[in-house]
Amino acid sequence: MEANVQHVHEHPHHAGNSHLWSSNRIDKCIHLSFGNRPQCNSSGWSSPERGGTFGIVSYDWSNAKAQWAAAKPMDCEERLVQQAVMTKTANPASHVFVYRNVVKALPWFTTVREKLDDPNYSG
Repeated sequence: MEANVQHVHEHPHHAGNSHLWSSNRIDKCIHLSFGNRPQCNSSGWSSPERGGTFGIVSYDWSNAKAQWAAAKPMDCEERLVQQAVMTKTANPASHVFVYRNVVKALPWFTTVREKLDDPNYSG
């Protein structure tokens, strides 16, 4: 017996499909694991091939933390962009983005640190 699936609110540019991977989302480094394979890798790069198996992938500040925290100056932002590019290269159909906190100004992001250190933005 075949299930009758109807997509009520389809996005005009993205028709519904039955591909499970494109319906899945993973927020990297929120301590999710699949079997015995954790998705968070604070010591280095997360696997772009593994990330590319999801439809939506979000990388946050804890990805490759051991590397960017040791860099002088810290380069978390640049490493996150590089991680996103590697994942997008592994699967161009995945939607990949970098999560940035909108509440706190995190100085390990270069563009944020530049504003925090600039006297024109003080006060």
